[in-house]
Amino acid sequence: MRRLELQMMQTMDMYHAACKEALTAKQKVRELELVKMEDERRLEEAERAKKNALRIAGEEKDKCNVALKLAKAAYRKAERETQKRLNAETKAFKEVDEDRKTMLEYSLGHSNIEGGAEPTDLLRSDSGLAEKASRERRREEAARGDGGEGGSDEETTVAWRRRRRREEELTVLHSV
Repeated sequence: MRRLELQMMQTMDMYHAACKEALTAKQKVRELELVKMEDERRLEEAERAKKNALRIAGEEKDKCNVALKLAKAAYRKAERETQKRLNAETKAFKEVDEDRKTMLEYSLGHSNIEGGAEPTDLLRSDSGLAEKASRERRREEAARGDGGEGGSDEETTVAWRRRRRREEELTVLHSV
């Protein structure tokens, strides 16, 4: 009997040891399952974050493309407006030039403009071209000695006065 009791005790000890091992193994399995679930959750979060980041990057790229197109359109519009303004200014300058030419022709007449200079050439002479041409004409007349008109001294004086009046009118037109 004693032997049976001893065997039974050994069997019971073995049984308790096996139960403890089984409990330990179950706990390990639960821990591993928790770790696995945590890893899966992290993986899903990372995938969601990646998709979200890609979506946001795509939206930002689209916004950038739209902004770039708008900037190019604004640049083209500014270029067109600048060209329109330049064309309008050019047209206005030509009209003013034509108006001045007409005024000069009206006030002086075609026959009064000497030296082959066009009225517009005289009007454009911001650098003093009209005055320079006038000085050269006077020098030539002085070198010839006849005042450039021929005839009597009285005719020469009258022609000189006319020429001087035209030069003054041109100076007034330049200042306008």
